[in-house]
Amino acid sequence: MKTTFQFFAILFCVILITGCSKTGDVVLSPEAQVVKYLTGGINRVWRLNQLFVKGVEQTLTGDQKKYTKTFTVDPAQKLIGAYTDSDGNYGEWFVTGGQTFQITFTTSGGGQYVVPYTIRGIGDDKLDIQYTLNQQTIREVYYAY
Repeated sequence: MKTTFQFFAILFCVILITGCSKTGDVVLSPEAQVVKYLTGGINRVWRLNQLFVKGVEQTLTGDQKKYTKTFTVDPAQKLIGAYTDSDGNYGEWFVTGGQTFQITFTTSGGGQYVVPYTIRGIGDDKLDIQYTLNQQTIREVYYAY
């Protein structure tokens, strides 16, 4: 009886120690981390703050200062979601790698475009991305609000 009690006491302590030592933090893949920052977990609006063409910062127009991109993710999806912007464009985005994503969208005039982005930096409140258009590198810096 004493041996059985000691066995179960030791077993209980081992389970208690191993169970309490786990942090519960989930390690996200680089792609999942991009989704988390891009969407805030569900929906995030990004406002344009800086624009660079060929490495030269451009002065934002009044409309550009109001320009936003919105990324939404359905929790059932992993690396894909809905995209809209303040110009009336809509479509979808999907993560193509740990530092890349793509937006496929339709303009209010009916034109369809695919834009692959490279992520220069991303966090809870800052998105620094770039793409190439007509052999020019365009860099956009956004802040979440």
